[in-house]
Amino acid sequence: MALIHGMPMIGHCYCRVRLCDALSDTYVATCDKEIFDYIESIGGKAVMTADTHERASDRAAEAMVKIEEATGELTDILVMVQGDEPMDTPEMISQALLPMLQDDSVQVVNLMGCIKNLA
Repeated sequence: MALIHGMPMIGHCYCRVRLCDALSDTYVATCDKEIFDYIESIGGKAVMTADTHERASDRAAEAMVKIEEATGELTDILVMVQGDEPMDTPEMISQALLPMLQDDSVQVVNLMGCIKNLA
């Protein structure tokens, strides 16, 4: 696992997501035992998924079903944050959620930014 200032990149991502007040819970969906064990070692929640998924959305869907079965609660909004995006902030996540919270017809939102230097 890639370290950033002594912490695995996934740890930075997880900690930033946990700081988002708009979210009720945080899980890491992974097919990697090392990531699963690390998240649990820092007190986080992780869900093991199949290693056959080609897209993060498929992995997240599998994890969501497992979480709903385990908790008995249905998920209203699923937020996917990639484990290699440590610069996503809690404020960015909250801002991305606003359209969904304000308008029931909004089904998907994405964070994006401009590329300022192609070199």
